[in-house]
Parts: sequence; structure tokens; C-alpha cells
Amino acid sequence: HLATSRGYEDITLFLIQKGVDINIKDKFGNTPLLEAIKCGHDGVTSLLVKEGASLNVDDAGSFLCIAVARGDSDLLKRVLSNGVDPNSRDYDHRTPLHVAASEGLYLMAKLLLEAGASVFTKDRWGNTPLDEGRMCGNKNLIKLLEDAKCTQLSEFHYCSQGMIGIAENLLLLPLC
Repeated sequence: HLATSRGYEDITLFLIQKGVDINIKDKFGNTPLLEAIKCGHDGVTSLLVKEGASLNVDDAGSFLCIAVARGDSDLLKRVLSNGVDPNSRDYDHRTPLHVAASEGLYLMAKLLLEAGASVFTKDRWGNTPLDEGRMCGNKNLIKLLEDAKCTQLSEFHYCSQGMIGIAENLLLLPLC
């Protein structure tokens, strides 16, 4: 964990060659891969992924929600690009998109939508990210979420009708 969090690629490789468990969790539930990603050490991250490390994040929903609330777009991008589900939920069943919408964080919402976040997920109070965005009042964010809702509804409609090709083409279109 120390080698990966500090970006020591040579020491990380040495430890891997000595047979250490690259997926072992520390007392906080973090894996070496998560430490490398959090600290922005792309070389160590690539090495760990190449060697078969998995990004198993305990309570991924809360982790992502905190990253969004902090406005840490770099961390969010790194974690999402390494396979963490953008629809992970926290203890209140809120997704990171709920947090971005409630805080008016347009860029964070855009990153989450591009990673596949759903605008239809309801939290424990029955609110969707679009509901949260409307309460926040950020007009640009509301438009982004409404456009995403239309796109996701179209994708769902065509997929449910067995028209996967049309849905795949819709995925290639830019959001309005």
C-alpha cells in the first residue's frame, strides 16, 4: 500500500515479483490499486492492472459520492475508468449523480453520465437526480439531466423492442 500510494513503481514491481497479494486490503478496506488511483500514479496503476489487480472498493457508492461532493473530477475520472460502477449507491441509496445534481456540479454530472450513470435511480426518499437538479435550480444542469433522460428513455425503448442496432447508434450521438 505504501509503495503504490507513493508511486514507487520499481518497489511495487519488486513486491509483485516476490508474490505479495496485490488485492490485499488495508484496515480501511483499500487495495493497492485504489491507493495508486487515488494518488494519481498512472504508472503504478497500469502495472497493477497488467498484473491482475482488481479495484474492489468497499462501499463504492459512498466513496464516489464523497469524490463528487469534493469536486475531485480527476479522482472521479480515474476511478470510473478503472471499472467502478457510476450507479453505486450510498447508505441513503443516493448515487454520485444525485450528489452532483443536488450540489449543482455540472462537470461532475457530465462525467458520470458519460460513464453510464442513470438519471432514473431513486434514493430512499424517491428522488431522482433530475428531481435533485430541479431543487438545486442550476438551469444548465437541469438541461443536461433532461437531455440524458430523453437519451436513456430512447435507448431503453429501442432495446426493449429488440432494436439493439438503433440503441447502439443512439449511444454514438452526442448529448444535445
